[in-house]
Amino acid sequence: IRHAPGPGWVMQMAGFLYIHRQWERDQKLLNNVLDYLSDIKYTYQVLIFPEGTDFNNRSLKRSNDFADSHHLERYTKVLHPKTTGFVFLANKMKENRQLDAVYDLSVGYPGSLPQSEMDVLRGIFPEEVHFHIKRYPTSEMPTSDAGLKEWVNDLWQQKERTLIDFYSHRRFTTQPTDGHSQSAINNSLLLALLFWSGLIMVTIYALCTSLYMQVWALVHCSVFLLLSFTSEGIHQLEASWYKNQQVHDKH
Repeated sequence: IRHAPGPGWVMQMAGFLYIHRQWERDQKLLNNVLDYLSDIKYTYQVLIFPEGTDFNNRSLKRSNDFADSHHLERYTKVLHPKTTGFVFLANKMKENRQLDAVYDLSVGYPGSLPQSEMDVLRGIFPEEVHFHIKRYPTSEMPTSDAGLKEWVNDLWQQKERTLIDFYSHRRFTTQPTDGHSQSAINNSLLLALLFWSGLIMVTIYALCTSLYMQVWALVHCSVFLLLSFTSEGIHQLEASWYKNQQVHDKH
C-alpha cells in the first residue's frame, strides 16, 4: 500500500506505520517513529489490527490451522491475533508515558458486508454499522510481556463470543448503552463538498491544459516514487532527520 500512487503517499505523510512482517526490521522502524513522537511531545493515537489481515475463508483457514497446531480454540468470527507488535507498542508507549488506555473495538454488520473492492464497485455497502467499544486503562493491563500476550488472547476469545452473539441477534446485546449516531447535513458539510469537488475539477482541468501543472505533477510524482522505493517512507525520513539533527545539535 505504501507504494500505491496517491493514497500510499498521503498515508506516508499522515504517519501510517507500515510493516514488513520481519520483526527485527519492523521493531526498529516502530521504535524510531515512537521515539520521535515522544521527543516532539506529540499526542497521538495508534489504530492496530492484531489479526494482521482481512477476514476471509483463506485467512480463517490459516488461523484455524495455527490454532490446531498450538492446541488453541478454533474461531469462526475472528482470526487469532498476532501479539508481538501489540506487546511492543504497549510497552514502548508506556515507557514514553504516552499510553493512557487501550480501546477494544468490535464492528458488526447486520446487513450487507462488502468483502472485496469489486463488491464496492458493484455498489454493495453496509446499510448499518454497529460498534462495540470497551476501554481498558493502563492500570488494568498486565505489565509483563507474557501477561500482555495472554491478555490480548483473552480479549479475542471474548470478541469471538461477542460477535457470535451479535450475528444471532443482529445487535450487540452486551453494549452498556444503546446509542444511535446520525449527523444532520449542515451548511459546513455542503460547503466542504462544494469546495473539494470544485478543487478536484479545477485540478483535473489544469492538468489537462497547463504545461506548468503537468511538470509540477510529474516532479512531485517522481519525488514520491523515489522516496517510496529508496527509503522506508516520508514519515520515517522525517523521524530520522529529526534524530540526526538532535545528535548534531548535541555536538
